Amino acid sequence: MINSFTKFVENNVIAVDSENETIQLTALPIFINTGAITSIPPIDGVQLQGVYTSKTLFNQQKLPKSLAIIGGGYIGLEYTSMYHRFGII
Repeated sequence: MINSFTKFVENNVIAVDSENETIQLTALPIFINTGAITSIPPIDGVQLQGVYTSKTLFNQQKLPKSLAIIGGGYIGLEYTSMYHRFGII
């Protein structure tokens, strides 16, 4: 895993800024994970106890008895799949 600014220089070749130098890496396939920032929608009650973000839900010590996930991005889909496998959703 490389956590850096990166750009494609040609098919299957990326340039990576690493420790004051730029290195080129070749791979097939190249997996890009750009990360994400939690976005809390303006919904009444979103600040109430029992409302979690993907980060705060992950830190809970016990599985919930039921759960509603709001969000159709890849993180929402990942959590839906994960909690479904736990038998929650």
